[in-house]
Amino acid sequence: MRPQWAQGGVAFHRPLLKVPGAALRNWLTRHNVAWVEDPTNQDEDFTRNRIRAQVLPALARALPGFRATFARTAAHAAQAQSLLEEIAADDLRASGCPPSIACLQTLGRARRGNLLRHWLKTVHSTLPSMVQLEELQRQIDSCTTRGHRIAIKVGTGFVRRAGGNGPVLDWYNS
Repeated sequence: MRPQWAQGGVAFHRPLLKVPGAALRNWLTRHNVAWVEDPTNQDEDFTRNRIRAQVLPALARALPGFRATFARTAAHAAQAQSLLEEIAADDLRASGCPPSIACLQTLGRARRGNLLRHWLKTVHSTLPSMVQLEELQRQIDSCTTRGHRIAIKVGTGFVRRAGGNGPVLDWYNS
């Protein structure tokens, strides 16, 4: 979970993410501050609660320093995701929007996949499954003639080849 993000023009901050829940509840109790407990937090039908009640205590017993290690790993993953988004935005600017098939074909598969996910998410508010992305990449690799078609269902719409002399990918809602 990110410590801060923006959504719909509203900035959200979670400054206490690194503070264990028990420590926070103890502090609130010592200072006579009331809080509202979400009643679903005790329901182990929810995966997050089963993890909290069963997995985290086992990890704490087996690996006492796991919280700091996991927090550091999560911070690294967030930083890496930010870098991937920055690279994808640069690649999309360089390849055009919608992206040129010829430009896409010059990129390695990982970088191309990153660009395609970014384009579909930011421009069309949809994300491909891993299978859809793999098939889209296969079709892009195979697109070597003027008459080659690309057509694949992605999210709530379709990605297809468009354009004549400079073919690009296009996305349309079904």
